[in-house]
Amino acid sequence: MNEIGTRIRSRRNELNITQTQVYKEIGISTGNLSSIESGKILPSSMALIGLSRVLKCSTDWILTGNDNFSESEIFNNREMELISNFRKLSLADQEELQDYLIFKLTRNNHLHTKSYSTLTEKEDYMSDSKTPNHIVTN
Repeated sequence: MNEIGTRIRSRRNELNITQTQVYKEIGISTGNLSSIESGKILPSSMALIGLSRVLKCSTDWILTGNDNFSESEIFNNREMELISNFRKLSLADQEELQDYLIFKLTRNNHLHTKSYSTLTEKEDYMSDSKTPNHIVTN
């Protein structure tokens, strides 16, 4: 358990981040963070996710010391804010925003869209695919 705390403290110091800064970013108290770093307690799942974001490392690395992910796979603060705000929207607003994003990307030639002959065909594709709505990568 102490290895987890040691990794967290080491990474925080490496990035010159104070315990107070961590508190402000993810809401974990400095006392709680101190207990985690000293190995007295383990971080909660929410604290672990927040720590991975603030420390710019994967949760796997915090827990095991092994990192099978590239740094580009971890969301930065701006991306986390976009996701958080997107989830606050109604389903209709999410779909509208997604359509707008696809419009912008298509207009700028960053992706190719697939035509569907029926709405059902599109829905079947989307439910079976990990690809976001309307997007088909080549």
